Amino acid sequence: MQLRELRYPLIAVVVLIVLGLLFAGQWLYKKYFLETPLVEAVNSLPEVEESKLFEKTNVVEIKLKKVENLQRAYINIENKLKELEASQDLKIVITDERDKLLEDLFYKSQFAIHQAIIKGDFIYMHDHISKLVSEAGIERFNIFIDSKNIYVQFHEGDNYLYEIINRQFNYEEDNFTPGSG
Repeated sequence: MQLRELRYPLIAVVVLIVLGLLFAGQWLYKKYFLETPLVEAVNSLPEVEESKLFEKTNVVEIKLKKVENLQRAYINIENKLKELEASQDLKIVITDERDKLLEDLFYKSQFAIHQAIIKGDFIYMHDHISKLVSEAGIERFNIFIDSKNIYVQFHEGDNYLYEIINRQFNYEEDNFTPGSG
């Protein structure tokens, strides 16, 4: 067979069809074998209102309902994600129904939280946040601690704030350079 006998338009069409099928297959695989099962698995948890997977950033955004124990809810989510094979590198982002009052309260609480992470004085942290909550007139708050995270939740009316603070300080992630003042 010589080059002159080849049908270039036919070859181009076949290549385009094959590439189209490959891309469509990849999209279908991601949509129906990765994203949909992951979102359905997370949404099946009673404390989850809704979830979304952002594939490009490897983030699963989860909106929680009002929960009594943020730590338990977060661990349930982590365990559910571990059951799925495609969830190793996912970053969990929890969303809530916060308002300005709760955000301000959390801002004021951060100093005691980070001091407790560095010094290990969690009793002071709890007492300080309890005082701030009392002054702000917030109806309910909880702080839970485990070896990995500090879980802070504030509730006021229909609004609630959930924050999960990693206890392991990562210099690179936090853009912190020792000695930078």
